[in-house]
Amino acid sequence: MPQISKPDDMKTCRTLIVLLLMLSAAACHRGGAAGEGKHSAQQRFEQAIAALDSDSVRTGELLLNDAIRLAHKEKDWHTLYLAQQRLAESLAWGNSQAALEMAQQALRTYEQHPDDERNHIMLLDYAGTYASQVAFNETTDFTEAFAYTQRAYELADSLEDAELLCETLTSLANIH
Repeated sequence: MPQISKPDDMKTCRTLIVLLLMLSAAACHRGGAAGEGKHSAQQRFEQAIAALDSDSVRTGELLLNDAIRLAHKEKDWHTLYLAQQRLAESLAWGNSQAALEMAQQALRTYEQHPDDERNHIMLLDYAGTYASQVAFNETTDFTEAFAYTQRAYELADSLEDAELLCETLTSLANIH
């Protein structure tokens, strides 16, 4: 098997992978009901993460939106809030308000269908981070950001989870 050693070869491989992901997403969109049976929300979510990891933001966001749609249809609440959160994370680079709104949707989904309290803490912390970005950009107060992050800190403290406690304390410090 030939090894990829030249930067041009690596770029070509990356381009081919991105094209394959895009073709897969397009086939699913074109396939309608027939295409929906081929992919679960979880599979689509995993494809989206792979696309985002290879810096294919547009493809990743399209696949995340498809994962969200499929998760609603399948009532796969865990995948739904994870896909919503990853979409919020991707949106945060260009639109803090859209990221906050998507993070709030993920938080609502989780709170209606809770499963892992660690995920609840992380969702609250992310919502606080995006709310602080919005407050900073709009030069408004940080009340909403503080409320989300304070709640995340309190939950981390009640779980006695040192890792999440450190993360939420860092977020609180950043907001202050």
